[in-house]
Amino acid sequence: MSVPIIIDEWLFHDLSGDNGPEKQRQTWGFLFKLLQVCDRVAILEGSPFEIKFGQFIKNSGRYPVLREISKFLNNSIISNSLKTEFIAKGDVQPLPPRLAKLVPRDDHYLFQAHLKLKSQGSFIVTTDGRLKHKLLNQSSVVIKLRDQFVTDYLR
Repeated sequence: MSVPIIIDEWLFHDLSGDNGPEKQRQTWGFLFKLLQVCDRVAILEGSPFEIKFGQFIKNSGRYPVLREISKFLNNSIISNSLKTEFIAKGDVQPLPPRLAKLVPRDDHYLFQAHLKLKSQGSFIVTTDGRLKHKLLNQSSVVIKLRDQFVTDYLR
């Protein structure tokens, strides 16, 4: 069964090398594995993730390695309807008030996408440990931290 994975902007920081060569290598491996298995990335249209993707594509043209990474990401994952599910802004609900108070405004899109796709087994992958800690008691939200998720995914 294809599971929707909601990823925040760590993906672009890793791929661009901002977080070091090891995280870049791991994230590159994650994308290759994602292509091989039936999982997919879910993206809320107009979200900070989608905006950061556009910036990543634009800025990667200056560096040959990043240009190849961005081509692969765009052609094999983002533009591949089997690997990416785009969610229209009008198809998500505002966060319930209790959850909205716990989640920083800039991260609402992650939770809106997750709640929209929850019945399909969706989960959020983030580097923000505060989100996982704050939401531990929210059984409706599944959050995985980037390092452990990528390690497990690559096994």
